[in-house]
Amino acid sequence: MADAIVGEDACVRNVHPKTFPNPVLPEHWADLPGLVNDPLVDEDAQVTILSRVDETGSAALGDLAALLVDYPKPVKAVLQLVRHGLLTADPGVVDANTIIRRRDLPAAASGGNGDGGGDGGDGPFNPSRKGRLHRLRIAKPQAEIFCAQWSDRAVFRTEAMLERPGIYLAMFADAVYVGRSGSLSGRLVASNHLLEHGWPDMVIAAVDRNDVLTEAQFRVAERMMAQEVERHGVLRLANRQLPVGDDVDMLAFGQVDRFVREVIGAVAKAGLAFLPPTEAAAETPTPHPAAVAVRDPLLPAATATTSKAEGQLFNLAACGVHATARIENGRFVVKSGSLVRTEVLRSAGNGPLRQRQELLHDGGLAQAGRCLVLTRDVAFDGPSSAARFVVGVGHKGRVWRPVPQIPLDGSPAH
Repeated sequence: MADAIVGEDACVRNVHPKTFPNPVLPEHWADLPGLVNDPLVDEDAQVTILSRVDETGSAALGDLAALLVDYPKPVKAVLQLVRHGLLTADPGVVDANTIIRRRDLPAAASGGNGDGGGDGGDGPFNPSRKGRLHRLRIAKPQAEIFCAQWSDRAVFRTEAMLERPGIYLAMFADAVYVGRSGSLSGRLVASNHLLEHGWPDMVIAAVDRNDVLTEAQFRVAERMMAQEVERHGVLRLANRQLPVGDDVDMLAFGQVDRFVREVIGAVAKAGLAFLPPTEAAAETPTPHPAAVAVRDPLLPAATATTSKAEGQLFNLAACGVHATARIENGRFVVKSGSLVRTEVLRSAGNGPLRQRQELLHDGGLAQAGRCLVLTRDVAFDGPSSAARFVVGVGHKGRVWRPVPQIPLDGSPAH
């Protein structure tokens, strides 16, 4: 009893037994009583931090650190709880405004009976178990973002999470290079490939904290991020060609889209890139994303267009679809309302399939009976790439037929 009064009894104090790994907790730590057994964060500090988070639902990192008035390293104490998994930090650059929340805990396993035990476990669902409530576990990608000056890039090796697949952005004075690697830390430390574009100012790396995204999805993320740099228009894309990407289903594509936009939002909030255009830049209208020319390394070189053909209208009627296009600002623009063949054959290459996937996801393409229909204009480098996209086979650019122009003075067309 005396031990209980002075707080030395482990059962009364409700701490983990010393046989558990320290400071890393086992995966089933939620089933265990007590606080984290970590010498860097004492029990008083843990109770103070967790009480404030539980009271308000979330709290800024700076506000939690301010509660630990007499603690030597208050920010480190909060981040230790994040590392242990008791708390989560919103993705992005960590600063005083970073929001800290309780971690959404996976359902506890149930002694290996394989059905979640009816207590919310994430094991396989067994309909024969009556009178039990089953919870299906949902694994969602969550961006974890790190950045460092180019001269300090060796610090990337100190973060174990960066040994995973991910994407990165090398920031130059007037450009951004977008890359991908199966192990980011090694790629970024040995990053001399970036020097051909100049001397980078900063490197930003992003991985999936929950390790849900596959390497194929990261290839899609690399391409998608490069497209977002082009569409934003403030900095030029330093890559010599648009990344190839990969073929994934629509569910996987949606996960990538959310991941990339999460990274862009965090980077913009930190003031590193994707900032709103300046007033000077705003004087020049920014084209709609769909009007940005499609550059795809998998498609053949486009037929050159000249200023003499500016404004020329074209028709395509093949494989059961009909489309119209016009040369605008040197680009071959397939117009809204054009029908697109649903099937894509191998002779078309992978480019058209991936472009369709991107447009289907953001509403640029919609189902229209047995075909697809463009809901907005889409620009291509030339008629060959446009034909492959519309027809879904390896057609040449000559499948487009020019529409005779009627002169304004009413004279016969030539």
